Amino acid sequence: TVDIKWLADKGHEVVAVEISQAACREIFTRDQIPFEELPCPQVDGKLFKSLNGKIRAYCCDIFKFTAEVEGQFESVWERGAVIAFEEHLRKRYFEHVKTLVTKGCSWMSSIFQYDKNVYYNHPYCVNDDEVYATFEKGFRIESVDETVFPADREYTEEEAKSVMVVLLRRAKLQSVTDRVYLYSKL
Repeated sequence: TVDIKWLADKGHEVVAVEISQAACREIFTRDQIPFEELPCPQVDGKLFKSLNGKIRAYCCDIFKFTAEVEGQFESVWERGAVIAFEEHLRKRYFEHVKTLVTKGCSWMSSIFQYDKNVYYNHPYCVNDDEVYATFEKGFRIESVDETVFPADREYTEEEAKSVMVVLLRRAKLQSVTDRVYLYSKL
């Protein structure tokens, strides 16, 4: 995502985990960031690394990416991973990522919410009850941002291409909410 370069430009070292080699390459090629591509047997995949070392993107199964690879993280920004998993894999994913974060970690997650009785497929809905059940032990939970996309609104041509509006129209939903949560590990 474009967030990766923005974070690196702010002085942060950024680690990404993607399942697709094309997505890993795009992180670098989109902004003409020089990089190298290396085999990474530790994750049974590849490491795409900027030449200055500020950005590292692992192409692998997220469940093979452990704290032994990069240590634990003080912050996590997650967009797209949670909504890609069905509920049983999402639970496993959340539990796995919990092993990758330090005490005091700020973990932000963008999730989609909509009426699951009308539509339940990719991108998957993650309701508030699931969030609280997942993080009530060991984390402070805070909803920090919310954007609602109602069906009865007129959208610009550019807005109409967004994932939320495409989902809204394709599934004939009344609304889709993009909610950002902050989980702080206690």
